[in-house]
Amino acid sequence: MKTLLVSSQLASNRSCTFTVEEDVLVVQSTGHRTPGMVLQQALNFYDQIHRNCLEKRLHKVLIISEVTGRLTENESEQIVNYISRLEFTEKFKVALVDLNFSSYLDNLFAEQMSIKLDFTGRVFHHEESGRGWIGLPF
Repeated sequence: MKTLLVSSQLASNRSCTFTVEEDVLVVQSTGHRTPGMVLQQALNFYDQIHRNCLEKRLHKVLIISEVTGRLTENESEQIVNYISRLEFTEKFKVALVDLNFSSYLDNLFAEQMSIKLDFTGRVFHHEESGRGWIGLPF
């Protein structure tokens, strides 16, 4: 069963919808990364995820991203460091399904960093794989 939490505009060119499926926060994100604003947009995005997880007492997240534009290694590193410092009710687990192949490759770097920082995050290019890994049916 899906429960819609909120739909929000992150910036003029980014939007996301938050729903709950079983015990997972599912986030659909669309739009474009703005050069020079990528880091701030990402931190705002993860702040919203964090607030929704705390409010609903969730610690598993499935992000389905149709956001275009690239991430630098430095941006990826800062984002992962930021996420690792957020406090959740239980150990945070995130499946990121990046449907944009270019940023999917960028996010694979972030996945390796998450392992070093002791939080469980995986990056997928297909929704079915991400759903299966986080424990949701396709």
